[in-house]
Amino acid sequence: MKILAILLFLIFLPCASSDEFSYPGQLQSPGPLVLPSDIAVNANASGRAITASIETAAMMMSGAGQGPESIDSNPETGFIESGPLPINAASLFSAEPAAALSICGMVFNDLKGEGPRTKEKTGIAGWTLILKSEGKEDLQTVSDEMGQYSFENLTPGKYALTQVTQKGWNQTSPLEGSYEIELVDINAQGYDFGNHFGPVPIVERTYRGLSFEQMEQMSQHEMSLPQAPTGPEAMKEPLSYPSSFSLLSHVPNYNSRDQGDCGNCWVWGCTAVMEIAHHIQDGIFSRLSIQYLNSNHNGGTGSWACCGGSPIDFSSFYNSKDKFIPWSNANANFRDGCQVCSESTTMPAGSISTTPNYPISSLTQYYISTHSGQEAAINSIKYILNQNKGVTFRFGAPNEAAWSSFVSYWNTNSGTFDFAAWQGQTVDSGYCGHEVTCVGYDDSSDSWIMLNSWGTNAAHPDGTFKVKMHTNYDLTFSSGGYQLFFGTFDVAFTPFAPAWTSLGGYTTYKHTAITDNQGRRHVFIVGGDNALWDNVDSSWVCIGGSITSTPYPAKDKFGRIHIVVRGADYALWDFVFDTESWNGEWKGLGGYLSSLATAAMEPTYGNYMKIVARGGDNSLWICDFDVNDLSSYYWTGLGGNLNSWPFIIFDSSSRMHILARGGDNGLWDNRGVLSSESYEHSWHGLGGIITEAPFAILEPSWASFIAAMVRGADNSLWMADINVLSNPETCTWHSLGGAISSEAFSATDSANSIHTFVRGSDGAMWENVFSSSPWNPSGAHWISHGGSITDWSPQALISSQTYAYVLGGDNAIWHKVYATSSALAASSEAEAFGKSDSPVQSEEVVAGGTGASIPMS
Repeated sequence: MKILAILLFLIFLPCASSDEFSYPGQLQSPGPLVLPSDIAVNANASGRAITASIETAAMMMSGAGQGPESIDSNPETGFIESGPLPINAASLFSAEPAAALSICGMVFNDLKGEGPRTKEKTGIAGWTLILKSEGKEDLQTVSDEMGQYSFENLTPGKYALTQVTQKGWNQTSPLEGSYEIELVDINAQGYDFGNHFGPVPIVERTYRGLSFEQMEQMSQHEMSLPQAPTGPEAMKEPLSYPSSFSLLSHVPNYNSRDQGDCGNCWVWGCTAVMEIAHHIQDGIFSRLSIQYLNSNHNGGTGSWACCGGSPIDFSSFYNSKDKFIPWSNANANFRDGCQVCSESTTMPAGSISTTPNYPISSLTQYYISTHSGQEAAINSIKYILNQNKGVTFRFGAPNEAAWSSFVSYWNTNSGTFDFAAWQGQTVDSGYCGHEVTCVGYDDSSDSWIMLNSWGTNAAHPDGTFKVKMHTNYDLTFSSGGYQLFFGTFDVAFTPFAPAWTSLGGYTTYKHTAITDNQGRRHVFIVGGDNALWDNVDSSWVCIGGSITSTPYPAKDKFGRIHIVVRGADYALWDFVFDTESWNGEWKGLGGYLSSLATAAMEPTYGNYMKIVARGGDNSLWICDFDVNDLSSYYWTGLGGNLNSWPFIIFDSSSRMHILARGGDNGLWDNRGVLSSESYEHSWHGLGGIITEAPFAILEPSWASFIAAMVRGADNSLWMADINVLSNPETCTWHSLGGAISSEAFSATDSANSIHTFVRGSDGAMWENVFSSSPWNPSGAHWISHGGSITDWSPQALISSQTYAYVLGGDNAIWHKVYATSSALAASSEAEAFGKSDSPVQSEEVVAGGTGASIPMS
């Protein structure tokens, strides 16, 4: 599309003065702008391989057509290089095509509403299946006359599979409602959808338990285990613990756990402890495969997992494998729910993909001493739970009547079960045992919170049940073994560190990233030729221009990306990129900039892209660019004396906040309040002594708060928790610790967590994550992602996965993809229910705080 070359001069009026800021006067008038005559960015016929067609123009250097300079260098420490990457505007990365993979299964008629598919259940034709994958177009297929479906020619990646349920039908399988599948090296098969016409009947279920012989053997072995450290031994008086505590939020899909007819409760009970440890240790909230053990243990037949087992068998198995497998791996989801001991596994071990996996370096089982008095038993279990460790609990019903009483309780009673009722009962052939996971307690109901593996029902809608806390812990078998047993594990996960890979290129300014409305990920840089370049899902596109600042992207109401930059003439330029039609054009917006620009769409009327920058006089200026006609714009001076580039953000009530480091090195907010279709601006000082520009986000679940992340004078990470309702704003400072050597970049996820990415003092990328809802900044924890990066902050795009982008020591862009880190649970009621736990910090404390509890040096 054509762009007229015009001469733009802009005269700015100074803003009214303020006691805190000086206003040196007008910005310098810019010189004439020379624009490229034509810019068009197109997709090829496939719609996937992206190239650029850009005519030579005055703003482009002679090397612009060559792209960011290719780098041929040794990889930096912590990186894995994907080879030298010669890149130009007309070619993509060369790579061997990945082997085609597939996902298949059946849509079946679940006549009895039982759930999993069995051989006698028939298929249903004509049902629509939808396959989604981030950054790719949705795929659809329809089940054939046998109910079978298949998605073919798939590339490796993560997929979400759902069905379109037809009117009058109810889905019975899978319990989760959909499948999450990661394809790497093995085709995914047997991903079935069960459907029942009309209301799903309540099915009478039988529950398999552990045999008397197994429980006797377990009891004898358990007493030879090392005792779990539980603090002061045999405490008669209660220790100081919270009145209630739960680790349930650390167990993925806790309400979708059903062993069915298989007698592998021991696998479910122990695996939940591993999932808790994985989340606590590494922030990885990933469901672990049950089927992996089922298919491998004793070959999946004979005396296999569905015949029963124990935590001893669990520990032995995983110490031999040295790894856990994600549930989402191909064919690693649970398949044996309809199998009983006399049968065999339905999934051969060799059909389960073991890539990716979570390596472990050790796994040790302990028993928890509960036989030195009731209060000592309670304190010992509470001690382990409050160490953020799950607890295994097995119990034995002495006879069929006792077992039936527990089954009846599970089916109908939401209250608390007391095992003391079994005291003195005779053990007979009807004996049954069961293994579950203790995930917490509640003093008000005098109960332990137990996570079962029998699905859910009306009495237990989240899959948990309660066991009386003050009970008889000394129940014994006739042979002397204990009927109630509590244990735990120490597991050491090897830190999960996906490799850094190089995207190539060569950049002279900080990079930025954004996801477009079509799901593509863009990383914008200024190349060695000073042109603007866009890495789109790992393919480079040259946009051209002659740029002298970091590019900053923001989306308008039409979904177009505006990439605002400072041109070679020091004026503001905006490349308006329609990523749906794959066309774009440069717009010259005049002015004279002494910093990079940032931008945000005005939300109330949606007519203006608000673009802010520091002017030649070091004061704040704002450009209102009309996104409807892409030709009208005007500048307004907002005064101030800025020591950084400004950052613009709108709060949930459409108030504008422009945050910057002031001439006094404190954090300042230029707040704009909408009045009669225009904004009235005022400066407010928020204190602190900061050394870099701030980066701000809206706090999830807190409509009236903005979190501004800054690097303090002590080189640690600080958060200004800004209450935007008050006028002027109030600010609470929180130290998040660390030893950082860059400004901060922050983003949020769908779980209401706040993630902040920085360069640590060791030159690696570090991530700080904490929960915003419930509010828990004091629970922030640091995660190292390795690498050797420049002083510029990392960028990240967050969904179920995190796509992190850094500038390596070779000035190339490197990236890493990993499961999005999870926040720890709130540790106090104050944090869970409000923001009253942390007092306002003075700016002196911000300048020299000592709250770096997890140093990164």
